[in-house]
Amino acid sequence: MELRRIFYGYRKDQFKYYVVPEEALVIQKIFRDYLSGCTLLEIAKELTAKEISYYKDKTQWTKNMVCRIIDNEHYCGDEEYPRIVDGEIFDKAVKQKAEKGGVREKDTEEVAYLKATTVCETCGKHFTRKSKYKVRERWLCMGGCPATTKYLDDPLLFSRIQTVMNAVKNQPYLVMLPREESRYVPSKDIRLKDRQIKFMLTEASPMFHPIMKMIHENVTDKFSEMSIDPSASVSDELFDLFSEYEPEDEQVLDIPFMKKTVSAIIIQPDANIRIRFINGKEIGNEEVCDNG
Repeated sequence: MELRRIFYGYRKDQFKYYVVPEEALVIQKIFRDYLSGCTLLEIAKELTAKEISYYKDKTQWTKNMVCRIIDNEHYCGDEEYPRIVDGEIFDKAVKQKAEKGGVREKDTEEVAYLKATTVCETCGKHFTRKSKYKVRERWLCMGGCPATTKYLDDPLLFSRIQTVMNAVKNQPYLVMLPREESRYVPSKDIRLKDRQIKFMLTEASPMFHPIMKMIHENVTDKFSEMSIDPSASVSDELFDLFSEYEPEDEQVLDIPFMKKTVSAIIIQPDANIRIRFINGKEIGNEEVCDNG
């Protein structure tokens, strides 16, 4: 299934974002319904029942998809995205969601995992998530450095991570490392045994049984001396994992799967990210992102 790479409600043309009118109406209705007392799950079920398209032929909505729409501050309008929702309505909806109790978003599995995995490219410290009046969150470097020149919120961070994960899911070869030829150099003892075997083979009446025993021992010693790079087998394992991967929701970070495949998420000064996989391969969202 083809994945949506632009926030719901927008399309992109020549590096500029434009509102999609029919999707904007859906977003506005989501905010109205939520403020009128509907739950996230009720809204999702209604959208699914009415077969409202999320992207192309995808009409299945979840409460997490609705939640991300309510949390997405870009809908208020900024330097990149045209306004879809009035700022006052947006603030009321987000505040209402925060005041409903239960597990707050900053305590979710996604946020806890990212706090432990995100790393600042500038200073190497982890990132943390701060909220202002429980309404607007921001990811900040724990090292105290400026970290990024762009405001980094949940929707931006999550979407850039998902861009890389989806790209590797669709093209597993991206995570493979180049295969290097062996650079094994025999030790002095191994080279001495090689000469002894050659000398014994040139004798007038070679004793083959002792020679075969020495050859076997020498081959065994050579094998034990070789430094085998584990990254090749890890790359093969990663390739298999992504080739067989079928996420339940392609728009939600699959934290259990990321724990098996990702070692670090590096945040760059321009708020773009690079994911370092467990085999050491790094892939950035700019490398794999298309223009919509």
